[in-house]
Amino acid sequence: MPHGDEQRTEPRELRGGAPSATLARMKLNAFLPLVAFSVFVSGSPLWAAAPPFTPPASPRATYNFNPGWKFIRQDVPGAQEVAFDDSQ
Repeated sequence: MPHGDEQRTEPRELRGGAPSATLARMKLNAFLPLVAFSVFVSGSPLWAAAPPFTPPASPRATYNFNPGWKFIRQDVPGAQEVAFDDSQ
C-alpha cells in the first residue's frame, strides 16, 4: 500500500491501459533513433562516398600491324610450300 506521496508504478497493462497503444509507442521509440541515424549519416561528409575512380593516363602506345597486308579469298596454288613468294 502506498504511503503519503508515493505513487504506484505498475505496468500500463496492469492498470487497465490498452496494450496496443503501449506496443505502438514502443515501436515508435525504436524506429525514431534509426531514422535520426539515417539522416545524420546521409548528411555527414565523413560518411559520404568517395569520388569515382579515374585511372591514370596509360603509357601504352597503339600500333597498327596491318598496313599493306592483302587478303586473297581463294586457294592459291603452291602457297603451302616453304619457298612460296608472298611478297607480291
